[in-house]
Amino acid sequence: MPHPESNMTNQASPETARLKSAEARIAELEHELANRSRLEELYAFMQASIDHAPDMVLWTGRDGRIIWANQTAAQGLGFSRPQLVARLLSEVAPEFPASLWNGFWDERSPGEAIATETRVRRQDGVLVPVEARVTRMVVHQTHYCCLIARDVSSRKHAEAELSEYTAELYEARARLEQQTIELEMQAWDLREARVHAEQASQAKSEFLANMSHEIRTPMTAILGFTNVLLEDNWDLATVESLRTIKRNGEYLLELINDILDLSKIEAGKLSVEHLRCSPLQIISEVQALMQVRADAANLPLRIEYDGEIPQTIITDPTRLRQVLINLVANAIKFTKRGQIRLVTRLVQSEQGRPRLEFEVIDTGIGMSEAQLAKLFRPFTQADMSTSRKFGGTGLGLTISKRLMEMLGGSLTVNSRLGSGSTFRIRIPTGKLTDVTMVKPPTETRTGRGGAVDTLLAPSEVRSVAQRLDGVRILLAEDGIDNQRLITHVLCKAGAQVEVVENGKLATELVLATMPIAAKGAATLPPAFDVVLMDIQMPEMDGYAATQLLRDAGYEAPIIALTAHAMASDREKCLSAGFDDYATKPIDRDRLLQTIAEHAQGRAGIMLSPLAADTTAVHSAGANH
Repeated sequence: MPHPESNMTNQASPETARLKSAEARIAELEHELANRSRLEELYAFMQASIDHAPDMVLWTGRDGRIIWANQTAAQGLGFSRPQLVARLLSEVAPEFPASLWNGFWDERSPGEAIATETRVRRQDGVLVPVEARVTRMVVHQTHYCCLIARDVSSRKHAEAELSEYTAELYEARARLEQQTIELEMQAWDLREARVHAEQASQAKSEFLANMSHEIRTPMTAILGFTNVLLEDNWDLATVESLRTIKRNGEYLLELINDILDLSKIEAGKLSVEHLRCSPLQIISEVQALMQVRADAANLPLRIEYDGEIPQTIITDPTRLRQVLINLVANAIKFTKRGQIRLVTRLVQSEQGRPRLEFEVIDTGIGMSEAQLAKLFRPFTQADMSTSRKFGGTGLGLTISKRLMEMLGGSLTVNSRLGSGSTFRIRIPTGKLTDVTMVKPPTETRTGRGGAVDTLLAPSEVRSVAQRLDGVRILLAEDGIDNQRLITHVLCKAGAQVEVVENGKLATELVLATMPIAAKGAATLPPAFDVVLMDIQMPEMDGYAATQLLRDAGYEAPIIALTAHAMASDREKCLSAGFDDYATKPIDRDRLLQTIAEHAQGRAGIMLSPLAADTTAVHSAGANH
């Protein structure tokens, strides 16, 4: 008989199995439920991602009817999702090529895509450009079309702007190339014009130099013989007439010099030197020259020093003297009453560099603002009435200003109509480290009837009339009038003169006497103590004649005598073999002194002046 407990165990086993099976099913269902929940969550994620993707996504069947669209597509096309679904793709993308659609189903494999650009139509009818990617998809054995489209309106707009901008750039480039061609043509024309201008400037300079020579040559005779006539006793009317001739001749000479200087400055061919020189000596020379004019105008000329000044500076003494003479002469010309003051002081520039300042102060007619504005223009004076009343070309101030600029300095003016003018020049002094500072008298000259202290260096004090007793001179000069004048001046000073009319005759005469000295007869003097050689002569000019003599070993002094007055003429003469340089019109005292300096001591010649009177000898022409 079976045991009761065994029966109970057997009865419980099926129940236990069913329970376990149910528990397993429950666990399986819970797992499926969890998986489904997870899948739904993933689906929601994917749906949200697709809905918020930047691209429009449309799914269609083979018939072309839309069966699904993402939120971006609905919003981009202006429909709700229900409105969009079931519409034909051709309604939304009317420009999508039919041939491409038909070939898509017939020729494309599942998963294969084609890319194209087309336009989609919004609900409001506006066509929007898109980049489309169409892919054939298979889901549960069913074929679908997946269209992903991106709105490229911004890019198309940018491309259109870029294309327009590119077109503008091409047009600008074409215009620029055309302008470049035109500019190159203009540059070529400018280069041609510059060459022509330089040639014209060169021709002008040469013309002015030649005109200077042609004008100076007769001026030499006019002024020279006027001086000769003034040495004789004439009635008062005749003397006044001769002085009028001389005064106007000297004015014409000053005008020639001004035009030549301006021409050289404009051509960039006027050079300045930088030499160590004494400002006291320069001021004294200006004082000596201008005092005569001041006395004639009955005006005191006061030379003043404001404190210590350097004993020497580095500048061009000739050009500085020229500018100061011009300023003082103008001050005298435009002042009827009162005084003229030349004040000198040492100042510091804004950079702390020492500069010497000269002020020419007058009590003359002064100038208005309008007159000051055009003061430094060439051939311009304060106004036309000034030119008529006082004379002059207006070149002096223009030249002075440009000369100061060439020296690294400046020329400025302060003036008040009816109250006089102050012209101020400042020039660099150079380094003053080892230069002695001197304190001249506060005032060195008071004018007519006042005390005189010219402060001239001993070398600048020369006698009025120099004797040339016993000096043998060969004069090579082609002008008959100048031959007579220069011979008269030299013979009156005691010289023995022989005249030839060109350089060829001069060289033949000199070389004919050279063998005597060449054979060692040192006790025998040469035929001539000094040769005066005109530069511009027929047959052979002075340069060629002098060069020929120097090449032949001739060592006696040869002095150039010429009407050329360009700044470079002296250097040109010295480099050609001349010992010195004298200009026409003839400055009698300067010419005699120059000859005496070179003849002194030759063959025992000892020269002495006619008078013991000592005066600084200068003339307007010689110091220009």
